[in-house]
Amino acid sequence: FALRGIAYGLVQTAITADAPLDLRVGCELAASAQPVAVEQQAIESALAFVARRLEQLLVDCGMPIECVRAVLVERAAHPAAAAAAVAQLAARWESAAFAAVLAAYARPTRIVRGKEEAAAAQVNPALFEHEEERALFEAVCEVRAQLDEAEDGASASGARVNTLLDASQRLIAPMSDFFENVFVMAEDEEVRANRLALLRLAAALPAGVLDFSALPGW
Repeated sequence: FALRGIAYGLVQTAITADAPLDLRVGCELAASAQPVAVEQQAIESALAFVARRLEQLLVDCGMPIECVRAVLVERAAHPAAAAAAVAQLAARWESAAFAAVLAAYARPTRIVRGKEEAAAAQVNPALFEHEEERALFEAVCEVRAQLDEAEDGASASGARVNTLLDASQRLIAPMSDFFENVFVMAEDEEVRANRLALLRLAAALPAGVLDFSALPGW
């Protein structure tokens, strides 16, 4: 019980101070200072323990559990960033605009999941056969650029949920057009791998911000 209280107080203090605390770095530094070797599994267990306290704190503050878990998948090691991200997500996750963004990411994510071709290939614009492929690629690159710019200028909390959701509006129409006019699993191996790589690039955009698949409606 005492350890739970200490962990709860730790994340609460980090959030209140908007401190750029990285729990993983902290655990690894603490482990390196021990007189005996600390296994990686012990570090992971400690991080999971603190993450559960962070989840409880955010729920205690009135945040929806669905939003909390979607963010903590990506940001559990950064309490201040997680708290700010959850607050941004909670303000928007029940809107029609959010539902459209969720749908835009759901289909490419499901298609590339478990496909080795998608994991290995890089997007080659020279292999595009349809204008819809090029349009989607341009949209993905624009969203990526906006996310990178937001990260470079982030505060200690570094919350980028609003940036992700606003920028991802740019994906909705090109993603819909792509699936209406492009057959992903083309017979040509290079073309098929290129299309899967494009979808993988799109599906990876929310990484480090939030996990859409943890939300209802996915």
